[in-house]
Amino acid sequence: MRLKLHKKNTYSLACDHNKTLLTESVKASSSYGLRTIARTDGSLKDEKTLPRLLSTTSAPKADVSVALPLSFFEVVSLPLPVMPDEAINRALPYYLSKAIDKPLTSFVYDWQITQRQKNQLQLTVYLFPASTFRQFEEELTNKQLELAYFEADIFAAYAYLACTNQLQENETSICAIIWPEDISLAVYENKILTLVRSVSIPQPLIPFSPTIEEPISGELPHIDEEQPSMVNEPQADGLILFDEPGDDSILAEFDLFSLDKPAFTAEESTDVENNEPEIPADEQTVALSIQSWSDYLQNINLEIMRTRDYHASIIKGNAINKIYISGAEPFWKDLEEISKSSLGLEIQALGSASPNDEISSTLNTICLGTGIR
Repeated sequence: MRLKLHKKNTYSLACDHNKTLLTESVKASSSYGLRTIARTDGSLKDEKTLPRLLSTTSAPKADVSVALPLSFFEVVSLPLPVMPDEAINRALPYYLSKAIDKPLTSFVYDWQITQRQKNQLQLTVYLFPASTFRQFEEELTNKQLELAYFEADIFAAYAYLACTNQLQENETSICAIIWPEDISLAVYENKILTLVRSVSIPQPLIPFSPTIEEPISGELPHIDEEQPSMVNEPQADGLILFDEPGDDSILAEFDLFSLDKPAFTAEESTDVENNEPEIPADEQTVALSIQSWSDYLQNINLEIMRTRDYHASIIKGNAINKIYISGAEPFWKDLEEISKSSLGLEIQALGSASPNDEISSTLNTICLGTGIR
């Protein structure tokens, strides 16, 4: 997946849980902006949303980059025996089919090598429902739009940081994208995303107002000693990305997987010993019952801490030196106060403010990130 600028028109298709946008990235001098082509209520999880969105536009022929919340994907951490990178395409279907509880044909998928150990490779596999993906392709093709990239929001966020020259050479950072229903989290190190998580933390139903909330302290809820799971238990859904990685990409090892290649067979395979620690299967996406904004903000901070601690103790990664957060504008000061006292780092705002009050800054940033590469 190369970070590059396309010569022909490139549109961005992105959504949160309530709104879907089709935009075009526009560069003015040294900055980027968005031109909204079409928008509609509803998420792309609803099969009626994309046809409704596209019915309102007659956009010219163009490439389209799609970015969706990480929670729309299934994420599987998978160990493989050491092998040449070019052999992974043939071996992966066999090992992946043993790790999920639905037929592999139910998904499209892509993968990234996140660790290279002496006796095994550690892969993160992203899966998305094949039927929904094919519908996207068909609807876009009918409008002369060609699918160029298909990715989770967290990749678009780091693409935005890279294209706007905000990533440092030796940076190890956490990015948290706060949606109303859940949070996408990732750790960036050595130009790859070494850890990704989606955690369901719905925002309280009452509007946020510091004037009606109790004072927020830096004291955190008790953290169980047992490490949380950082990936979903496989449930089979699939994804494909469409460019091979460049050496200087933030996804330098995020390789294209072709569904047309034959599956690896049991006779050709070797069983893999999984040395990953046993961790609870239900900790990855747990819908928390949040009664107050104070509890909600404490839980956001807690999940950032868990991500940091898992990266340090299990992945053995470098110390986190930056934290980017998107979607926290209404409660930024309160979250910043909690984070400073518990994390020891100042949080940095991710992204670009939306010129339209009806479009969140988070959705604006994701559209920019997936469109300006």
